[in-house]
Amino acid sequence: MKFTRNHVTNQRIERITNHHAVVGIDIAKDTHAAQMTDFRGRVLTYRHLSFPNIVEGFERLLRWIQDAQVNTNYRLSSLVWNRPGTTGLTWRIGYFIRGSRSYL
Repeated sequence: MKFTRNHVTNQRIERITNHHAVVGIDIAKDTHAAQMTDFRGRVLTYRHLSFPNIVEGFERLLRWIQDAQVNTNYRLSSLVWNRPGTTGLTWRIGYFIRGSRSYL
């Protein structure tokens, strides 16, 4: 059976539970922005994080996520990354995130 993109997206959405934090990343050329929400879309952080498109910025993102997971009142044990896949700018942060899974 062949799955369409909508089927795959719906399957991923159905796997999100109340123990997931969703990190949305807005990709730009020089500076990215990230925000963390819960599975219902409630914002878990007071401010978004702006970070540069360099390794130090990606490390700052990981520290921000770890701090937010510790400081929230929710039991968040898993992360879901949401970043646009249509631009070549996402490859750099994507590779960094994939290589840093042990930190999350």
